[in-house]
Amino acid sequence: MQPIPSASPRAPAHPGATRAAVECTTRHTHDDFQVAWAGSGAGQVFCRGRSHDAAAGTLVVIPPGEMHYGHSVGASGWEYQVVGLDPALLGTSVAELGDRSARVPDFDWVARTDPELAGRFARWARTPAAEALERDTFLAQAVAALLARSTAGRRLPPLRRDGRAVARALEYLEAHFARAVPLDELARES
Repeated sequence: MQPIPSASPRAPAHPGATRAAVECTTRHTHDDFQVAWAGSGAGQVFCRGRSHDAAAGTLVVIPPGEMHYGHSVGASGWEYQVVGLDPALLGTSVAELGDRSARVPDFDWVARTDPELAGRFARWARTPAAEALERDTFLAQAVAALLARSTAGRRLPPLRRDGRAVARALEYLEAHFARAVPLDELARES
């Protein structure tokens, strides 16, 4: 892959964006983690000093502040979806899962062929925005699975179960059954 001329130092994130094209991005960074998964076609991403292949089913994680760029491979281009994840939120999630020493997750990989994990992110992206609770739940599950892969093989402890919180959540859902309740609202109420 040939170096691409530098553009603006900060390109905007495209949360939930789907791209299908023959394309080439310029060098840029983001303030958040960029998670992309390839749905079809193939591409290459340059990050951390080297090129990474991204065929269908590949998940790509770009850490905050990491210069990167990429391009499609082949005449038909590639389809991929991107979501930006706040580093502070991910650090909090890692701590809640039991790793109190972690401030933000660390990945020892940029591109990984993992159809199961890529499928979790794709399921979130394909769920209509009107289904807010289901959509938020799919994203939370995808992020939890991603964080599990950031622990370099250590097993995460089981989550604690709190029957009172579940009961409050059910009561809240019953009281607000006529509208889509986002996951963050349900978490605050329970």
